[in-house]
Amino acid sequence: MESGRPPTSTEVFIYCSLCGSSSVHGDLILSKQSTVAEACSMIAKSLGLEGNCWHLRRSTWCGDLGSVLEDCSATLEQEKVKSGELLFIAEGQLPPKGYIRLTLFLFTPNDLCRQPSHTSSKKEKEEEEGEGFSAMMTDQPFPDTTEVTSTQRSEGGPSCIVVSDGGSVGAGGRSTSPPTCSTTTTTISTTACTTPLYLQSPSQHHPALAGALRCMGALEVSKDSLLDELKSTIRTLSALKDAVIPTNSFLRVQELQEGRPGKILKHPSHTLRKYKLTSSSDLCCTVLPFEEELTPSSLVFNICMKIPGERRYGPLTEVTYNTEVSTAPYTLQVFVSNLLDLPVDRIRLAKHKFEAFKWIRIQELASQNVPHSGGAKKQKKKGSSKLNIKNAPFMLRDGDTIGVKDLLYDPKDEDDFSTLEDDKGRAVLNAIQEEKKKRRKNKGSCDILADSRHGSTRPRTEVGIKIFVPDYRARSNPS
Repeated sequence: MESGRPPTSTEVFIYCSLCGSSSVHGDLILSKQSTVAEACSMIAKSLGLEGNCWHLRRSTWCGDLGSVLEDCSATLEQEKVKSGELLFIAEGQLPPKGYIRLTLFLFTPNDLCRQPSHTSSKKEKEEEEGEGFSAMMTDQPFPDTTEVTSTQRSEGGPSCIVVSDGGSVGAGGRSTSPPTCSTTTTTISTTACTTPLYLQSPSQHHPALAGALRCMGALEVSKDSLLDELKSTIRTLSALKDAVIPTNSFLRVQELQEGRPGKILKHPSHTLRKYKLTSSSDLCCTVLPFEEELTPSSLVFNICMKIPGERRYGPLTEVTYNTEVSTAPYTLQVFVSNLLDLPVDRIRLAKHKFEAFKWIRIQELASQNVPHSGGAKKQKKKGSSKLNIKNAPFMLRDGDTIGVKDLLYDPKDEDDFSTLEDDKGRAVLNAIQEEKKKRRKNKGSCDILADSRHGSTRPRTEVGIKIFVPDYRARSNPS
């Protein structure tokens, strides 16, 4: 039972809450024909919030932040806002309709000397033999580092929003000046920690980035802008005024996923809408020392060699692999063996799934060579499923890390590629899962105890039900 009048058929009853605050919340009744902008204004007024720089966000089924209500002119009925729904109000003004606000970061690798492509001829490789493969490696070992440079936005969120200066820069966007963002250096201690494992963050055991991320600000740009136009706009930002970028091909744009450079935006003639970028997307920009022309089938990932007799890896090396040649695991193994100048049968590959602290071996499955049971007819119909490094279970993507092991130092292939940091990370994840199980168990025992106090532990008696079924046979054969 709640006080107040119930909503009519033309109204909705909603709950509202301020993002990042559990104490500022309320509820109110709004008209279905109210626009999103009007609803945002009324919610801000009911919660005692000042100013006009606010926007609304939906909530997920578990009460977390959901999608942004971007169309301020749409009504609540058009946005399908229903009674009893929870809406969050967040600080910050939305970009105009058809525009998105992208947060930009500058990624500076520790060593910009990379392998641009794997399609170079044998003669070119011989010319570069003097430099050696180790010269292309970064100075950042994997994951033997205790210092991680992380970029954090200043509190309040909107302080990182770039305000337009009214200039137009040919990308369908608006030229902006970068805001002030705080850059902090977080040091992760490898010594014994007195904090319980289930209270620790698994991310502190993730491998460190082979470079530094710095926030450049945010940019409002049209969804229909081309990637090439976006690069032209980024080159005009004051954060890159000292960088040497002859053409757009010297600038790489990636999506920032899990705080790391991920998917590369490769096709210059594709629009941002086709890349499915939203105002919640973060982009990472890298100034390259060479011109990069990637095809949609290209994969850019890192490889690192396992140090014999130790549970750690050498420096990272960034390589480009064209999957048009083949997507089979063995072809990738041949490509890596040519880079390392090792026999293909002497190396083993594994992808690092850092968020789960696991290594997934990239190899042909033995079950592929086993004939199907059920005769030649079934085998012809079903066929042999070919493994694809871009599909499960490998799911190789841009920015991934592949570990390489030399079987000369592990003839029995017993090493599982894991490191000490992987063991620590898995221990934290297991402790968190065990703590969740304990809480569920304690909650269940408390519910049973509460039921016993109210005398409801005895099982309910079963009551029979009767279902009337008409006799259709009697109707079909009347006497």
